[in-house]
Amino acid sequence: MNIAYEARRGARWLLISTAAGQLLSWVATLVTARLLIPSDYGLMAMSETLSPYLMMTAMLGLDHWLVQRAQVGEKEERVVFFLACILGTIATVIAFAAAPLLAWFFKEPQVVAPFRVLSLTFLLRALQIVPEAKLRRRLAFDALSSCALATTVVRSLSQVLLAWYGLGFWALVTGSLLREVISCAWLLLLTRQPLRISWDFRLAREAIRFGGLQTGATILWIVFATFDNLVVVRLFGTEVLGYYAMAFYLADLPLAKINGTFNPLFSAYYSRVKQTPALLRVAFCKISALIFALVTPALLGALIVADLAVPLVLGEHWSPMTTPLEVMCLLGVLRAVFGNSPALFLACGRPDLNFWGSFANALLLPPLFYFLARFAGLSGIYFAWLIVYPITPAILMVRLYHLLDLPASEHWRYLKPSAISAVSMTLIAVGMREVLGGYTGWEALGSLVIIGAACYALVYRLLYKSQFDALVQEFRLVLRGGA
Repeated sequence: MNIAYEARRGARWLLISTAAGQLLSWVATLVTARLLIPSDYGLMAMSETLSPYLMMTAMLGLDHWLVQRAQVGEKEERVVFFLACILGTIATVIAFAAAPLLAWFFKEPQVVAPFRVLSLTFLLRALQIVPEAKLRRRLAFDALSSCALATTVVRSLSQVLLAWYGLGFWALVTGSLLREVISCAWLLLLTRQPLRISWDFRLAREAIRFGGLQTGATILWIVFATFDNLVVVRLFGTEVLGYYAMAFYLADLPLAKINGTFNPLFSAYYSRVKQTPALLRVAFCKISALIFALVTPALLGALIVADLAVPLVLGEHWSPMTTPLEVMCLLGVLRAVFGNSPALFLACGRPDLNFWGSFANALLLPPLFYFLARFAGLSGIYFAWLIVYPITPAILMVRLYHLLDLPASEHWRYLKPSAISAVSMTLIAVGMREVLGGYTGWEALGSLVIIGAACYALVYRLLYKSQFDALVQEFRLVLRGGA
């Protein structure tokens, strides 16, 4: 079967399952919230404080190692399964033992029991590494998406039902645990994964080194990407942090949703085609162009209408968020240029590049956030994000071009239509704001959104007809499942 067809089919399944799962989760959350009290969610939030770090310990990026290898046999699977059992058990034991410390830290004795129950999810998640990686290697995202949607249904229905019967925060805990139980059983049975283990020191060392570098990159990213919040709340207070954090969340949403949903597919697809360098170069350029074409007009459009949209959509009390949102939209456009490189580095067996990129930013940005904020206020933090942060991704892009033997001009040729069209849209929309004059209501906002979207599509179609038609055709193929 054609690899591109499988990738498009996988993208369609991911799109459908993610949309359906997100909608169901929202509905279940709203219903559950009406049945529970805020302290129930507070206990759940306390229980999940350490979960991301313990989950990364349990997983250690071993799935990425399996996916990117040219050849994976039964021996490799058994070694990784053994490692997963060990790491999952270690994470579960640490969580179980640390529960009283968590209760002491939060001064909340009730958090001990739910955190200990949730500790089982680390082992359950680790057991899914090998079967999930096998499906990703085959680009069988229809099976993975079906599993994800089924577990979302189970979690949503169970937490609503248990909340209805008055189980309080245990409704949330049970829903999370059931999700992992169903997912683990589903994937093990679907792939007929034998529960056999083996050991090979060389393979284990290779897998741990690869996964450790990627896990380290993720942890370092969390460090420098959240340190600005600590600086803001320390120097400017909780209210300013609220504006700043919400702006970052909204501007990050388009790229985060795309990467969070499709990065497993991207890295698996790159891993399948990397034996043919020319095909890998084209795949990277096309995927980068697709992401850039979606994210850039959305963020530049948000930048143009931020001062109108924020008070209208969120209320006048959110108006101080306008400037942070405008800055973060610009940052989002820059990140869209580099956003697909980590998946490609993983596919090419170079997690070290992701690690050193995150390490450099974790070393450089936190002190810059603090000292620039002390001397220049929030403008100092904006400077660090817009001027200093892009340096490391730019250096990594140079390494990527060398790795792929890809001229920078060739990559720009794929991004140029979206960039020129988005800039044209921005200039026309700014001119339209002058025409609209003092109009500030929903009519002005709606007019700017419609005119901006039409301008983007029209400029793209007129100046870059062949690229526009290819982009539209690619979206159609994805929506049709690759056919």
